[in-house]
Amino acid sequence: ETTRLTNYSQISKETVQVSGTAEAVDFAGKSRSEMAYHMARAAQTLKRDMEKMLMDNVAKSAGSSGTARQTAGLGSWVASNYHSLGTSSAGTASSGNGTDTATAAGTAGAITEAGMKTVIRECFDNGGEPDTIMVGAFNKQAISDLTQSVSSLRTAADKVAPAHVVAAVDVYVSDFGTMKVVPNRFQRAGDCWFLDFDYWSICYLREFKTEDLAKTGDSMKKHILAEYGLKSKNEKASGFLADLTTS
Repeated sequence: ETTRLTNYSQISKETVQVSGTAEAVDFAGKSRSEMAYHMARAAQTLKRDMEKMLMDNVAKSAGSSGTARQTAGLGSWVASNYHSLGTSSAGTASSGNGTDTATAAGTAGAITEAGMKTVIRECFDNGGEPDTIMVGAFNKQAISDLTQSVSSLRTAADKVAPAHVVAAVDVYVSDFGTMKVVPNRFQRAGDCWFLDFDYWSICYLREFKTEDLAKTGDSMKKHILAEYGLKSKNEKASGFLADLTTS
């Protein structure tokens, strides 16, 4: 039996203001106007902000007159395949419907291959087939240091030349499928995600759009915005290994 879940859309925007002088000057190393240059940078910043928000441990909120609407992030959706490595007291999963968040453990624990295997097995038992492991920078290196991953993935054939040292694990071959190991600087550093992107999407109420704003003296103002929300098509297809140390 299927259930229709809900989420809210939220608005993200970046504003750029350029003086008339800056727009008229021919800056070294730039082949376009100053406004066009800064709007391109603003678009990149906006996309990074959106990625951070979508991967955060936040619940959906309808907002109010003084509070903006908020879309539920990953931490509010994945519940079935959740495992905490907290050492003093384990964290707990969200309800898996966007209404609340995962709670943090008393003390974070170091990532282990046993913990990874637990989540991967839970995904398999629940019908999921994640193909991407996504972690922060510290835990990307920690995965590369795991003994069993090293023994199974680093071979003589990996060495392109005698001067090369293979010090990274970018592919993890589990009993239930092969997964890419991807570092993400925009997610929470203590989270490890096992994602099947076929069951996630971004829904736009308003696609990216650029609008002119009122001038302030001798300057031009524009903003770029999007109104969007995270759509979870089946939270059982992905997994969440939580409460990892980050240093």
